[in-house]
Amino acid sequence: KAITVKTSTGATLASTDVRWTAPDAPDSLSSSKTAKDVTSSDGVVRLATLPTGPVSFTLRGGTLSDGTYLQAAVVTQVIPESGTVEVIVPVSSGVVDRTVTVQLTDKTPVPNAVVVLRNNYLTYNYANNGSANSSWSATAPDTKGFMQQTSCAYCFVAPPTYITGANGSVTWKSFAPASRSSQYDAEVVYDDGSLNQKVRVNFVGTSTDATTTGNSTTVTMPFMANVQTALPDEVAPKSDGSVEIPVTMKDGDNLPISDLPAKAEEVCGEMQKGGLWSGSSSVQEGFCEGRGPGTSTGGIPGTTSPVSKSGVSSFACAASSSTKTDSKGTATVKICPSKSGYFRVRSSGVLPSKSICVKVNNQPCTVTLQNSIAGQSSSTTSGGTSLTGGTAAAAPSAPKSVKAKGKLATSQFLKAFTPKAGAGSIKVTASGACKVVGKSVVAGTKKGVCRVTVTQAAKGKVKGAKKVFTVKVS
Repeated sequence: KAITVKTSTGATLASTDVRWTAPDAPDSLSSSKTAKDVTSSDGVVRLATLPTGPVSFTLRGGTLSDGTYLQAAVVTQVIPESGTVEVIVPVSSGVVDRTVTVQLTDKTPVPNAVVVLRNNYLTYNYANNGSANSSWSATAPDTKGFMQQTSCAYCFVAPPTYITGANGSVTWKSFAPASRSSQYDAEVVYDDGSLNQKVRVNFVGTSTDATTTGNSTTVTMPFMANVQTALPDEVAPKSDGSVEIPVTMKDGDNLPISDLPAKAEEVCGEMQKGGLWSGSSSVQEGFCEGRGPGTSTGGIPGTTSPVSKSGVSSFACAASSSTKTDSKGTATVKICPSKSGYFRVRSSGVLPSKSICVKVNNQPCTVTLQNSIAGQSSSTTSGGTSLTGGTAAAAPSAPKSVKAKGKLATSQFLKAFTPKAGAGSIKVTASGACKVVGKSVVAGTKKGVCRVTVTQAAKGKVKGAKKVFTVKVS
């Protein structure tokens, strides 16, 4: 029998898992535990059988046009002997784009401040109409589980955590509830392993530390020293491939801070654009190397990662990505990027510098979100959604040429490869006029054709994948 799953406002629900049971015979009349009854794009699913009389439907999944996601619902209704059957799910309130901007008293943005939501109703909304109960989330769960999924229509789970981008802001889908499940809507934390500041805020009204206009809240934190640089927002490497980043550090009295470590690091994903996060630490070791938030490289608290190896070239120039400030509070950090990307300088107990786009071979700086996109594979750093200038962009293409003796980062080919979710490990090999050395594809001394092959191994019942890229060596 065919049924249609709709909301109380008339919108159909697609990709919704449907299970049913007869309340009068709960142990003997129900859908199979292994049934895979999922609604089509128009909200319809055909069930093998469906009894007449009272039936309880358990529903999971399905996204509305505004991004609202059905976490779970239980709907009980009487099924007639003939005619159409519509299962009506009570709908939640609409979602809004909520923005939180974190800054110091002098308007300096605070990058990578963590917004820990405390009010459950900002993310999860509950609706009922007497014979039906439903729970909704403001957006679909992500593949890493930072946006959790409830196990029933009455269940609660902890709301997610977000992190501000390089401009001190983060925007996410949120409900606009009239009540709170906690005293505060959120805690805004900056913690780099040495310095910790925390502000508790509500997203309605004005307080000492926060001002809200519409759905945008500006949070002001007390003074923190920060790494300053006079470099423009975009730079190109010198002829030897190097970029020098001069920095200055001063305290609250505008006096120089000397003998403080200054280290360059790659800025990627949510660190640059803001988005879903995990834990309460503002800056995570190893994030740009693909290990994600909540992990550590094993360094001591307060230490920072240098520019990731995948973004640094050891030929043509010698990098000095770590140094200390002199008596004037100044230092110069030198990096040798092999691909375009965002970089900054940071220290311990001091806000990092602004992010600088280093354009190698005049290529744009792109960002791949690691946590924030639902439905993307999280098994490889080449997954996710690429952003250029903050808008969604197509997957980057692989290089098609390289000069003799030149090098290309293997990550450039990985980003042009679409991995299969659930499949095995990925490796890069090369043949012809080039070879793979470490994380680089190295061209030979003569002209020719190089073939770079990206292979993903099979795993269990999931087949592997392979893609061959042809590169001209000139």
